[in-house]
Amino acid sequence: MEKTKKTLWWIDKRIENYLSLLTHIVQVYTKDDKKSRKAKFLLRTALRTAFFLDFHSETNDSDFLKEASGYRELMYSNISKKDRQGLELVEAKIIKLFDYEKQIWTKIKKGQQVSNEEIEKFWQMKSADALFYSKVIKIFTGDKDFTLPIYVYTQILDVGLDFREYEKDFQKNSPNILYMKLSQKVSIDQIPQLKKDAIKEAVSLGVHLDLEEIVEKLAKQVSNFDFGACPDLKEAIKQRHKEFYEELFPT
Repeated sequence: MEKTKKTLWWIDKRIENYLSLLTHIVQVYTKDDKKSRKAKFLLRTALRTAFFLDFHSETNDSDFLKEASGYRELMYSNISKKDRQGLELVEAKIIKLFDYEKQIWTKIKKGQQVSNEEIEKFWQMKSADALFYSKVIKIFTGDKDFTLPIYVYTQILDVGLDFREYEKDFQKNSPNILYMKLSQKVSIDQIPQLKKDAIKEAVSLGVHLDLEEIVEKLAKQVSNFDFGACPDLKEAIKQRHKEFYEELFPT
């Protein structure tokens, strides 16, 4: 269908840089082109699955669910039974985490107060699919586990995306961390629709400090991580960290 083709094109453009980074980890660590190509295929298929599931969640469109199911089976059919069992365990945990995400967002949209702890946990849930991609990578890297830096990278990336896409999320009624932080101080009918106004309001109310704390806490988690042959991942985390502050305090 034309709709799903257009959506797939959008997804592939969206994941291009992220997929490249994840595949690069396998390439530099294994130095094996065949493994790198297979990892790229599996990761792309997993990312497509996640995005189509997200679109189905937002629209309740059965075509998106069908696409997601197809890509999920394609991915699992190309790995061993042992690896599949391990990934399915991670997948089951992530689904539970996404349920929590929905609960908190519903609570906010009803005008109910949420705590800093709830928002931080929400944020960890929002990026939880990175745990799955990390597990895919570990199929190829063996004893070397990049889960922590990939999860940190993804969380900081998602914070930046929520800033950049604030107005789109506002219009689509999609979960957004900047909106969530403002809801702690402002009634939801008074939250600004424009990004520049929302950021200005966040700074004036001091809620930006909570966001900074989240990002700094994430960055600290990988300060002593041994990136080994993959310094590009370390630099990518630094770049996302820098971009967060550029979004928060634009020049």
